[in-house]
Amino acid sequence: MLRFSRSLLAGSALAAVLATSAYAAAPNGFVGTISGDYANTGYSGGGDNANIWGINAAGAFGLGMNDIGAQVDGTYHRISVSSIDADIWSVGGSIFWAPGTFRAGPSVSYTNLDFSGAASGIDAHATTYGVFGEFFLSDAFTAGLKGGGTTGKLNISGFGSGSDSGSYFGGELVGYAMPDLAIKGNVDYVEIGGGHITSYGVNAEYLFSEATPISVFGGYTRTDLSNGGGHGDTWMVGLKFYTDGPMPLVTHHRTGTLGTIASVSGLQFAF
Repeated sequence: MLRFSRSLLAGSALAAVLATSAYAAAPNGFVGTISGDYANTGYSGGGDNANIWGINAAGAFGLGMNDIGAQVDGTYHRISVSSIDADIWSVGGSIFWAPGTFRAGPSVSYTNLDFSGAASGIDAHATTYGVFGEFFLSDAFTAGLKGGGTTGKLNISGFGSGSDSGSYFGGELVGYAMPDLAIKGNVDYVEIGGGHITSYGVNAEYLFSEATPISVFGGYTRTDLSNGGGHGDTWMVGLKFYTDGPMPLVTHHRTGTLGTIASVSGLQFAF
């Protein structure tokens, strides 16, 4: 009887730990991330590879209501290929509900591309608006879905401009081989101007030390362009710093900033 009671108590405690660790909530105060990355993209049509350097920042905070939070984020990337360079700026924001086993809400973002060098005088911008949700299936798995609309405009100095609209949707699955190692697979689809772009990839993130919250991440993405546009292969590596103190990587992901689930991948290939 004593052995049975101990087994029952141990099983109940384990179940409570697993259930609790799978939960998340809106941030208590302000939490943020800052990351830097480098990527190299090659195209099936040949030519030189594109080198891409960038920095990303995001901050999330509670709104003083039960399980309601918000996030603001921004990125800057510099693309260099042959005699063409481009600066990519983006800003975005999200509001989310985090009752425990999931986080979901609306998001909006604005992206601007300024070309220089041989492509000087060309600039483009796009706005996305949609909804997202990430669901904490267990202690080891998180699934995410997103979708919405997009509008874009391309300006060519001396030749005028054009605009179009479309839609996007995507999904991701994150597995935690251990609390400080995340492996993610994702798919993003963007349709605009009669064409579409499909990006799918896999990446990993590892937190060196829970006491010093700096992680390394990297991965591969293939981007297929419709209408005979070929495809791009992108390899990426970077470092990320978490401001919310010592904790496992899985907890950073579920109680901190939203990560990629509230953003749209592959949009820059539309231009």
